[in-house]
Amino acid sequence: MMKKTAMRAFGAGILFSVIVLLSYQYFFEKKPADMKDPAIQTSAQKEIKSLKKQVNEWKGKYEALAKEQDKLEKEDEITSVFKYHLLITKGMNSSDISELLAKAKIIEDADAFNTFLGEKNYHHKIQIGEYELTSEMSMEEIADMIIGKKAE
Repeated sequence: MMKKTAMRAFGAGILFSVIVLLSYQYFFEKKPADMKDPAIQTSAQKEIKSLKKQVNEWKGKYEALAKEQDKLEKEDEITSVFKYHLLITKGMNSSDISELLAKAKIIEDADAFNTFLGEKNYHHKIQIGEYELTSEMSMEEIADMIIGKKAE
């Protein structure tokens, strides 16, 4: 249990803290009367207008840059040639290979390539090995390579 002197010291500390905080607020905080001054209001309104104008300018610049970046990214996707080192191992089937090629952006549609291999009856002729493929190659060229018609 706290002794009387400790309790008095604690109370005195609280009282001193309150006095310091109220003094600061009274002497250093802006008073509402200062805010009613027309000169202060006018300068504050000018500053607000200026800041709003700057915000709008920066928004416009940001939107223009974002559009330009999107355009450049789309151009990069269109003009980029992707290369991929395909490793076909024992047990891989045509759908596994199609998925790998689609993820590597060598082909656009894994299902279409898998269907192509099935229609041409190439899915049974796939050879184990390593192949260097690019996104510029047609499905026929890729199929010829992985069934062994064309050497690397």
